Amino acid sequence: MYRGTGMSAAAPGGVIPHSSFDSVTLAAVVAECQDLVGARLQQVLPAGPNGLALALRTGGRTRRLLLSTHPRFGRVHLVEALEPAAPAPFAQLVRSRLEGARLAGVAAPEFERIFICSFETLEGPYDLIAEIMGRHSNLILCAGGVIVGALKQIGPDRSRVREVLPQRPYTRPPQPRPTPVAVTAADLARSADGPAWRAVFEAVSGIGPALAWEACVRAGADPNGPLDEDATVRVASSLRAIGAAVAAARFDPVLYRSADGAPAAYAPFLLVSLGHLRPERSSMSAAVEAVVQGTSERARFEEMRQSHAATVRQSLERLRRTLAAVAEDAQEAAGADQLREHGELILAYLSLVAPGAAVLEVPGFDGEPVSILLDPARSGVENAQACFKRYAKAAAARRRLPEWQAALEAERAFLEGAATAIAQAENADDLWEVEQDLIASGVKRRARSAGRRRAVASGRSFDLPGGGRVHVGRSSRENDHLTFEVAGPDDFWLHARGMPGAHVILTGARGQAGEESVATAARIAAYYSDGRSSTRVAVDVTRRRFVRRIRGGRPGQVHYSHERTLTVAPGLPSKTSRS
Repeated sequence: MYRGTGMSAAAPGGVIPHSSFDSVTLAAVVAECQDLVGARLQQVLPAGPNGLALALRTGGRTRRLLLSTHPRFGRVHLVEALEPAAPAPFAQLVRSRLEGARLAGVAAPEFERIFICSFETLEGPYDLIAEIMGRHSNLILCAGGVIVGALKQIGPDRSRVREVLPQRPYTRPPQPRPTPVAVTAADLARSADGPAWRAVFEAVSGIGPALAWEACVRAGADPNGPLDEDATVRVASSLRAIGAAVAAARFDPVLYRSADGAPAAYAPFLLVSLGHLRPERSSMSAAVEAVVQGTSERARFEEMRQSHAATVRQSLERLRRTLAAVAEDAQEAAGADQLREHGELILAYLSLVAPGAAVLEVPGFDGEPVSILLDPARSGVENAQACFKRYAKAAAARRRLPEWQAALEAERAFLEGAATAIAQAENADDLWEVEQDLIASGVKRRARSAGRRRAVASGRSFDLPGGGRVHVGRSSRENDHLTFEVAGPDDFWLHARGMPGAHVILTGARGQAGEESVATAARIAAYYSDGRSSTRVAVDVTRRRFVRRIRGGRPGQVHYSHERTLTVAPGLPSKTSRS
């Protein structure tokens, strides 16, 4: 393992950009792929809609080389395993031309994100080219410098710079900016607006944001500060030194891990700016694979969170509109008795109802004057009948509305609880738990693929120093399970008062240490509630035997009694064993 530099990751007020697959990283991958030269292409494997993988047989074993044009995670590197993917047309084209061919060479033009695999086939030489350029990334198969096919065909209607079409000569993308070995202070000065690191990134070809930041740090310039005249000279010198190391293939790949051991960044050599992370020696391919896998999993997790949150938000908006309409019906139902009285008064004073009259003003049954609106097109009897019909409808609604409103309020409580659980989900298992609630309630449709098995059957758990154990539900179903199946009658049950939140169970709490554990459990309950961002949250505590399910309610909806309320600051215990 490398020894870290101990230096700060970023200049004051800034956050260092994440790793990116730039030309320097690609050059390090090319260097470690040289021992593949001479291998036989055993199989062309699909790698989703954005790429393919080459299974290359050499030295008695098969190694897989991934070429991905993913718009965010475009890359080329060796991989240990591939996820199954459906065959894609371009992969099938490559298979038909190259399977069984010999890999004659692996190269990348200096400081360009272009990876070239050269093959010798019975039909002659072929080049499989990967251009890793963000959303413009592409895979191109050429024979003798002429394009045979491409993952993305680009005609004159899509680009004025160059065409990527079968039977056209292959030309490299233009490179209008200087490379790190050729950059000058004057080049940097021409794009010196904004933060220094961004000016460097935009002025120099072939480097990503992380290396632009590193060049500033090595030059003693604030990456987030302006790039003044003195700084441009120092940064240009720093870039040329980095460029010389790349040109000489002086690579020593590093995988950086965060404090919790998760892959956080990769680099082709030690970076001063990542001194706050833990470096360890790695191959370039393994480092890229570890970071991209972790980053893509987090990205998928956030996409899933946003999707679930949008589903719940839309359902809540519809429910609120329904509640508003029901409130209007309730207001009208409240006047049901007046409608009946108006009908009776019309009949009692029928002789006073003139043809075409719009209003009837008569004494009410209490002697006070009453104005009754009439339909001029109807007779007095017809107006009275209309009042009785409206009364019957309103009276029926008045009997039905309380139960309906209660059901709608329960639905709103469920959705608001789901929204809180989604916002506080810490991993894909947590989101899966909430998703099952949404599916069971009809808010979300079940996915076509088979459901996954949950990893933790009893929610989040914390072992407390005083000997107690805290269980925290992650979904409505899990709240119900913890409360009524896991907890014993004398265990403590906790919930943030008057707001969405998790059911929290405290077991094994005894004596004075037990009271300290109750306070800790209350802070956990506040943390896993809608009041997480508040400084103080009221949390109700009672014994589990005083908690009852609401008849006809959803899982996790309960009544409770004999509670006491603690006001605590939300937070997790500092010293716990957590599962």
